Amino acid sequence: MRAGSLRSLVVLVAASACVGCSGPRWHVVRNDAPHRDVIVFGDSLALGVGASSAQQGFVGLLFERIRAADPTARLTNFAVGGAVAQDVAQTQVPGASGSAATDIWLCVGGNDVTHATPTDQFSTTERALVAALRAAWPQAHIVVFGVPDVSRSPLLPGLAKIKLHNDAALDDAAARDAAKAGAADFIDLFSFSDRSLDVSEDFSADAFHPNDRGYAAIAEFAAKEAF
Repeated sequence: MRAGSLRSLVVLVAASACVGCSGPRWHVVRNDAPHRDVIVFGDSLALGVGASSAQQGFVGLLFERIRAADPTARLTNFAVGGAVAQDVAQTQVPGASGSAATDIWLCVGGNDVTHATPTDQFSTTERALVAALRAAWPQAHIVVFGVPDVSRSPLLPGLAKIKLHNDAALDDAAARDAAKAGAADFIDLFSFSDRSLDVSEDFSADAFHPNDRGYAAIAEFAAKEAF
């Protein structure tokens, strides 16, 4: 796409630093300890809602890759369905205080879009959240999963899709900036879900969350980017 065409799309102008630029483009703190302790924070996507089991969600699938190399690896998932970024900051992270972690996975933001959290508020919260994770676990490999394009859901009304699409792109860009500031990896879920998930084949019966196939695609994408 030529630069002039790109600039004509408001949302891509706002998120041009993010869309199509998955993976780290900055210093990322990594942890090479032989034993892995993984802590997950987030929402229903991090829980694998829509999959046939939690093990078939992207968190479960990625953790299986880790456990193949380290059979003693442990996973603790603090995610809560319906959570927004502020919930993670106020409830989930304090609940994990004192826990050991070599890896932190953060996946939140979709509900901020559907609940109309102002973009500047989400940006401030996400940045503070990643900073808090880095302060609490300075040696952990933190992976920030971006905000999916929730407008793809067949449940959402047509006229609302444009705003939801734009808001998700802006929040995804904010998540990327937060990851960069916190020396964390970033998985561009907006770009991936907007381009790669097929509504007819990759969404569950609730028409909002991915199914097993959709989660497998997310896990495969994430594994290439940060694992």
